[in-house]
Amino acid sequence: ETNHIMKSSMSVLMLVVGVVAFLGSTCSADYYTTQQNLMEDLFKDYNSNIKPANKVNVKLQLYMRALFEVNLGKNFLDSQATFRQRWNDERLAYNNKPQYSDVEYLTLSHEQFKNIWVPDTFFRNEIESHAFENMAPNFYVRIFPNGDVQYSRRLALKTTCAPNWQENIVQCPMEIASYGWQKKDIEYTWDSEDPLVFNKKGHFFNNFELDENNYGTSARSVVTSTGEYSAARVTMNFKLKMAPAMACNKP
Repeated sequence: ETNHIMKSSMSVLMLVVGVVAFLGSTCSADYYTTQQNLMEDLFKDYNSNIKPANKVNVKLQLYMRALFEVNLGKNFLDSQATFRQRWNDERLAYNNKPQYSDVEYLTLSHEQFKNIWVPDTFFRNEIESHAFENMAPNFYVRIFPNGDVQYSRRLALKTTCAPNWQENIVQCPMEIASYGWQKKDIEYTWDSEDPLVFNKKGHFFNNFELDENNYGTSARSVVTSTGEYSAARVTMNFKLKMAPAMACNKP
């Protein structure tokens, strides 16, 4: 009788394990199928060369990962940042398709990223920059059910600065804009919660310190000979820790 009970228990246990394994494989299959179907639906008639029909509002976030050098001889700031942009593309919305109701967001690979329209954003006072591509491209793109696109990328930046000797500070702004689209087409604004964040352990120079009472973000219009453009600005001021006459790289 004891052996019978043990055999019955083992049979029940094996049945449970089999059911769990079956459900797990079914869930995996459903996940792959849903992701594949969603991508096919979104990109079936999508043309990445065409901007969304309405004016695009691009919300920005900048996380300053590291501040390496304020160079007074050549007037530049050397830094590393995570730069995030978020905009809406109604062609990529899938909240009206109940079969994808369980998809919180869709993450695109580096190759799939080429299939979507992206703002031609650049840093107006950039000297040079590069995106990190070492082990894998340091970026992600997520598409949300309402058609919002979040694009995050890790960048090395070298941007212009200007010393203000009367106040013993160096002004190092960053200005962001569209290279080709005018303000009537694209407008840049800052995220309302975390527009600009500094890594407190990412300051690697000894003769300057960030003026924590004098930095921030703003937006403005820039008028050139080719039209009116939207620009988003970061204000950063660095205080000298020594008198100007003692700064060995003062011009």
